[in-house]
Amino acid sequence: MSQQNYVRLNVALVVNGISCSISEEVFTTFLEQITTYKQYRHRIRRGRLFPEGILDDLSPTMLAEIVQSRQVDHRKAVAGNPDITKEAVAVLLQDEQVEVIRELTENNHALKLMRGREICDLARNTTDAIILRNLASVFNVNGDLAKDLSEHTSLIELLSKNPDIEVRKHIAEYLSIQRIEAEQHDEYLDAEMVSMVNKSTESKRNDRKGES
Repeated sequence: MSQQNYVRLNVALVVNGISCSISEEVFTTFLEQITTYKQYRHRIRRGRLFPEGILDDLSPTMLAEIVQSRQVDHRKAVAGNPDITKEAVAVLLQDEQVEVIRELTENNHALKLMRGREICDLARNTTDAIILRNLASVFNVNGDLAKDLSEHTSLIELLSKNPDIEVRKHIAEYLSIQRIEAEQHDEYLDAEMVSMVNKSTESKRNDRKGES
Protein backbone atom coordinates (compact mmCIF):
# COMPACT_ATOMS: atom_id res chain seq x y z
CA MET A 1 0.00 0.00 0.00
CA SER A 2 1.49 3.33 -1.06
CA GLN A 3 1.87 6.26 1.34
CA GLN A 4 -1.00 8.71 1.02
CA ASN A 5 -0.59 12.47 1.29
CA TYR A 6 -3.77 13.79 2.87
CA VAL A 7 -4.63 17.48 2.79
CA ARG A 8 -6.85 19.98 4.57
CA LEU A 9 -9.91 20.84 2.48
CA ASN A 10 -10.80 24.51 2.10
CA VAL A 11 -14.57 24.42 1.82
CA ALA A 12 -16.94 27.32 1.18
CA LEU A 13 -20.69 27.75 0.96
CA VAL A 14 -21.79 29.83 -2.03
CA VAL A 15 -25.15 31.62 -2.10
CA ASN A 16 -25.94 33.80 -5.15
CA GLY A 17 -22.25 34.17 -5.88
CA ILE A 18 -21.36 35.13 -2.31
CA SER A 19 -19.19 32.63 -0.45
CA CYS A 20 -18.20 32.03 3.15
CA SER A 21 -15.84 29.43 4.53
CA ILE A 22 -17.21 26.48 6.49
CA SER A 23 -15.35 24.17 8.86
CA GLU A 24 -14.28 20.62 8.09
CA GLU A 25 -16.72 19.45 10.77
CA VAL A 26 -19.68 21.13 9.06
CA PHE A 27 -18.59 19.66 5.72
CA THR A 28 -18.45 16.23 7.37
CA THR A 29 -22.12 16.54 8.33
CA PHE A 30 -22.98 17.59 4.77
CA LEU A 31 -21.16 14.60 3.25
CA GLU A 32 -22.73 12.16 5.69
CA GLN A 33 -26.20 13.45 4.83
CA ILE A 34 -25.49 13.10 1.10
CA THR A 35 -24.32 9.52 1.56
CA THR A 36 -27.30 8.59 3.75
CA TYR A 37 -29.69 10.13 1.24
CA LYS A 38 -28.05 8.37 -1.71
CA GLN A 39 -28.04 5.01 0.04
CA TYR A 40 -31.69 5.33 0.97
CA ARG A 41 -32.68 6.49 -2.52
CA HIS A 42 -31.08 3.38 -4.01
CA ARG A 43 -33.09 1.19 -1.65
CA ILE A 44 -36.48 2.51 -2.72
CA ARG A 45 -38.13 2.18 -6.10
CA ARG A 46 -37.26 5.08 -8.40
CA GLY A 47 -36.65 7.40 -5.47
CA ARG A 48 -40.37 7.54 -4.74
CA LEU A 49 -39.93 9.38 -1.44
CA PHE A 50 -37.05 11.54 -2.61
CA PRO A 51 -37.42 12.59 -6.28
CA GLU A 52 -34.35 13.10 -8.44
CA GLY A 53 -32.91 16.59 -8.26
CA ILE A 54 -33.42 17.23 -4.54
CA LEU A 55 -29.72 16.78 -4.02
CA ASP A 56 -27.32 16.95 -6.96
CA ASP A 57 -24.56 14.38 -7.36
CA LEU A 58 -21.05 15.36 -6.38
CA SER A 59 -19.00 15.81 -9.51
CA PRO A 60 -16.07 13.46 -10.24
CA THR A 61 -13.73 16.44 -9.90
CA MET A 62 -15.03 17.20 -6.42
CA LEU A 63 -14.83 13.55 -5.39
CA ALA A 64 -11.20 13.51 -6.53
CA GLU A 65 -10.50 16.32 -4.07
CA ILE A 66 -12.50 14.90 -1.17
CA VAL A 67 -10.77 11.50 -1.23
CA GLN A 68 -7.51 13.36 -0.48
CA SER A 69 -8.97 14.89 2.69
CA ARG A 70 -7.14 14.47 5.97
CA GLN A 71 -10.52 13.86 7.63
CA VAL A 72 -11.28 10.13 7.79
CA ASP A 73 -15.03 10.83 7.91
CA HIS A 74 -14.79 12.69 4.59
CA ARG A 75 -13.18 9.70 2.92
CA LYS A 76 -15.63 7.28 4.57
CA ALA A 77 -18.54 9.31 3.22
CA VAL A 78 -17.21 9.02 -0.33
CA ALA A 79 -16.46 5.31 0.16
CA GLY A 80 -20.08 4.65 1.10
CA ASN A 81 -21.67 6.82 -1.59
CA PRO A 82 -23.58 4.78 -4.22
CA ASP A 83 -22.50 7.32 -6.86
CA ILE A 84 -18.82 6.72 -6.22
CA THR A 85 -16.57 6.83 -9.30
CA LYS A 86 -14.00 4.31 -10.49
CA GLU A 87 -11.26 6.89 -9.94
CA ALA A 88 -12.35 7.47 -6.34
CA VAL A 89 -12.43 3.70 -5.72
CA ALA A 90 -8.86 3.35 -7.01
CA VAL A 91 -7.64 6.01 -4.58
CA LEU A 92 -9.59 4.73 -1.58
CA LEU A 93 -8.29 1.19 -2.10
CA GLN A 94 -4.94 2.60 -0.96
CA ASP A 95 -6.40 4.27 2.14
CA GLU A 96 -4.47 3.83 5.36
CA GLN A 97 -7.55 3.58 7.60
CA VAL A 98 -9.30 0.24 8.04
CA GLU A 99 -12.68 1.90 8.58
CA VAL A 100 -12.47 3.52 5.13
CA ILE A 101 -11.73 0.19 3.45
CA ARG A 102 -14.57 -1.42 5.39
CA GLU A 103 -16.97 1.24 4.16
CA LEU A 104 -15.70 0.80 0.60
CA THR A 105 -16.15 -2.99 0.60
CA GLU A 106 -19.65 -2.68 2.09
CA ASN A 107 -20.65 -0.51 -0.88
CA ASN A 108 -21.85 -2.85 -3.66
CA HIS A 109 -21.60 0.00 -6.16
CA ALA A 110 -17.91 0.37 -5.29
CA LEU A 111 -17.30 -3.38 -5.49
CA LYS A 112 -18.70 -3.45 -9.03
CA LEU A 113 -16.08 -0.88 -10.05
CA MET A 114 -13.21 -3.00 -8.77
CA ARG A 115 -11.21 -5.45 -10.82
CA GLY A 116 -10.55 -9.00 -9.73
CA ARG A 117 -6.86 -8.24 -9.28
CA GLU A 118 -7.64 -5.33 -6.95
CA ILE A 119 -9.84 -7.53 -4.77
CA CYS A 120 -7.16 -10.22 -4.69
CA ASP A 121 -4.53 -7.71 -3.59
CA LEU A 122 -6.84 -6.31 -0.95
CA ALA A 123 -7.60 -9.77 0.45
CA ARG A 124 -3.91 -10.64 0.61
CA ASN A 125 -2.97 -7.41 2.38
CA THR A 126 -5.56 -7.38 5.16
CA THR A 127 -6.37 -9.47 8.19
CA ASP A 128 -9.55 -7.55 9.02
CA ALA A 129 -12.43 -10.01 9.30
CA ILE A 130 -15.12 -7.53 8.21
CA ILE A 131 -13.27 -6.61 5.02
CA LEU A 132 -12.61 -10.26 4.21
CA ARG A 133 -16.29 -11.13 4.80
CA ASN A 134 -17.34 -8.36 2.43
CA LEU A 135 -14.93 -9.59 -0.23
CA ALA A 136 -15.99 -13.22 0.16
CA SER A 137 -19.65 -12.23 -0.22
CA VAL A 138 -18.91 -10.91 -3.73
CA PHE A 139 -18.83 -14.48 -5.05
CA ASN A 140 -22.54 -14.80 -4.28
CA VAL A 141 -23.94 -11.33 -5.04
CA ASN A 142 -22.32 -10.10 -8.25
CA GLY A 143 -22.32 -12.27 -11.36
CA ASP A 144 -19.76 -10.52 -13.56
CA LEU A 145 -17.28 -9.83 -10.78
CA ALA A 146 -17.73 -13.31 -9.32
CA LYS A 147 -16.94 -14.79 -12.73
CA ASP A 148 -13.77 -12.69 -12.90
CA LEU A 149 -12.79 -13.70 -9.37
CA SER A 150 -13.41 -17.39 -10.07
CA GLU A 151 -10.34 -17.34 -12.30
CA HIS A 152 -8.21 -16.29 -9.31
CA THR A 153 -7.95 -19.70 -7.66
CA SER A 154 -5.38 -18.35 -5.21
CA LEU A 155 -8.03 -15.99 -3.81
CA ILE A 156 -10.54 -18.81 -3.34
CA GLU A 157 -7.85 -20.88 -1.63
CA LEU A 158 -6.86 -17.95 0.60
CA LEU A 159 -10.44 -17.25 1.68
CA SER A 160 -11.31 -20.93 2.15
CA LYS A 161 -8.43 -21.25 4.62
CA ASN A 162 -9.39 -18.11 6.56
CA PRO A 163 -10.22 -18.91 10.21
CA ASP A 164 -13.27 -16.63 10.24
CA ILE A 165 -16.40 -18.77 9.99
CA GLU A 166 -18.40 -16.16 8.05
CA VAL A 167 -15.70 -15.89 5.38
CA ARG A 168 -15.61 -19.68 5.05
CA LYS A 169 -19.43 -19.86 4.82
CA HIS A 170 -19.46 -17.46 1.86
CA ILE A 171 -16.85 -19.50 0.01
CA ALA A 172 -18.54 -22.80 0.88
CA GLU A 173 -21.81 -21.45 -0.53
CA TYR A 174 -20.07 -20.39 -3.73
CA LEU A 175 -18.29 -23.74 -4.17
CA SER A 176 -21.50 -25.69 -3.53
CA ILE A 177 -23.28 -23.70 -6.25
CA GLN A 178 -20.44 -24.43 -8.66
CA ARG A 179 -20.76 -28.16 -8.02
CA ILE A 180 -24.53 -28.12 -8.44
CA GLU A 181 -24.29 -26.18 -11.69
CA ALA A 182 -21.75 -28.66 -13.01
CA GLU A 183 -23.81 -31.67 -11.99
CA GLN A 184 -27.10 -30.37 -13.40
CA HIS A 185 -25.93 -31.32 -16.89
CA ASP A 186 -25.64 -35.00 -15.99
CA GLU A 187 -29.34 -35.65 -16.63
CA TYR A 188 -28.87 -34.74 -20.29
CA LEU A 189 -25.93 -37.11 -20.79
CA ASP A 190 -26.02 -40.76 -21.67
CA ALA A 191 -23.99 -43.29 -19.69
CA GLU A 192 -21.07 -43.21 -22.11
CA MET A 193 -20.82 -39.40 -21.96
CA VAL A 194 -21.00 -39.41 -18.15
CA SER A 195 -18.15 -41.92 -18.11
CA MET A 196 -16.10 -39.73 -20.48
CA VAL A 197 -16.72 -36.65 -18.32
CA ASN A 198 -15.69 -38.52 -15.17
CA LYS A 199 -12.50 -39.77 -16.80
CA SER A 200 -11.67 -36.30 -18.04
CA THR A 201 -12.28 -34.85 -14.57
CA GLU A 202 -10.08 -37.50 -12.95
CA SER A 203 -7.35 -36.87 -15.51
CA LYS A 204 -7.39 -33.14 -14.77
CA ARG A 205 -7.21 -33.84 -11.05
CA ASN A 206 -4.17 -36.05 -11.55
CA ASP A 207 -2.52 -33.41 -13.74
CA ARG A 208 -3.02 -30.79 -11.04
CA LYS A 209 -1.63 -33.12 -8.36
CA GLY A 210 1.42 -33.65 -10.54
CA GLU A 211 1.96 -29.89 -10.86
CA SER A 212 1.73 -29.30 -7.12
